Amino acid sequence: TASLNIQNEFGYVNLLPSGGGDTGVGVGTSVPDGMLHVHTATAGSVTAPAGSDDLVVENSANAGLTFLSPSGNYQQEISFGDVGDADSGRIRYDHNDNVMYLYTEGTERLRITSTGDFGFNTAAAPAAAFHFRDQGTTNPLFVLERQVNTNNDDLSPIRWVGGTSSSTTAGAAYGTIHFD
Repeated sequence: TASLNIQNEFGYVNLLPSGGGDTGVGVGTSVPDGMLHVHTATAGSVTAPAGSDDLVVENSANAGLTFLSPSGNYQQEISFGDVGDADSGRIRYDHNDNVMYLYTEGTERLRITSTGDFGFNTAAAPAAAFHFRDQGTTNPLFVLERQVNTNNDDLSPIRWVGGTSSSTTAGAAYGTIHFD
């Protein structure tokens, strides 16, 4: 199979399939690792895994991907779908409210506000720094699990820090946890 490579002072742009029947477009490389390979510099002896090589962004240091839109009520989104639901999973950023959203099964599950508040299953702005909402199941709302430590150190699963105490000793009280 032939390929058409255009080279300038910035590197290669591979516009047609190259070598052995492989297909792909390379920007900055004449041998793309996937369908579209944007190559700024080599990351070393590494190849994109076959299950996630449709878009490959490679660099010898930090590599990134940026979504840009005009100011105003705009959003950027990455969707995950299948034949049954084209956007059942999504990561969305809303510029109007400066809020990051995470969706699973087409439903908002996590919201992080511009002030850093987290809302889990709230479908609205969190009412506190950490706002958890039950989905009406019989499963526990919150589970903390601790792995046993070989030094028998005190690894209490909850440590409340607040109030006026500055002690950091194990088991010291740092405030209250209120259950309604």
